[in-house]
Amino acid sequence: MAPCEDMLASNLGFLLANNPAAQGAGGHQLDLVQLVLSSGGVVLGVLFILITFSVVTTFIIGYKLFQLTHAANETEAFLDIFWQQKRLEPVYEQAKQHPRSPVAAMFKAGYVELMRLTRDQNQKDDADAAGSMRATAATGAGDELENIERSLRRSFIAEMTHLESLTPFLATVGSAAPFVGLFGTVWGIMDAFRNIGSKG
Repeated sequence: MAPCEDMLASNLGFLLANNPAAQGAGGHQLDLVQLVLSSGGVVLGVLFILITFSVVTTFIIGYKLFQLTHAANETEAFLDIFWQQKRLEPVYEQAKQHPRSPVAAMFKAGYVELMRLTRDQNQKDDADAAGSMRATAATGAGDELENIERSLRRSFIAEMTHLESLTPFLATVGSAAPFVGLFGTVWGIMDAFRNIGSKG
């Protein structure tokens, strides 16, 4: 059970056991709605926060499960196509049909950079001397490889950021929810003791 749901159940259970409003005529228990409505503003605020956190985190977990499942399925399909093809052009066209795959996105980034470098190389002046061409060939190949690696790294960071989105919120809620629930529990204890004291 998520921390929000644990603390929510703990608070409701404590209120049900200790709130005088939870006892009706003849000692019969009132329903949960009456119990919540008879609580103070602080307790209602804590319950609202915990319920909101529980709903939002459940939605995020479901969304991330959907996102990661589709990313894994499309990546597997793309890799099958990648290893079956002998030329890059058909792979690039297939990569466009797998927008949720991070591997396909990295391939597209690398392929686009490779095509750009190839086009720039073809546009260079062919009038250079043959000796000068040989002298700069190794350096040019190294620079092109570095450009492709940088493009792949940028795409990798972008895809990781996309896949990890919303997870910091889950971590924050998981850390903060127990303390919010603990505050509600302590406040409920104080309120119960105050009600007991007022009745002598």
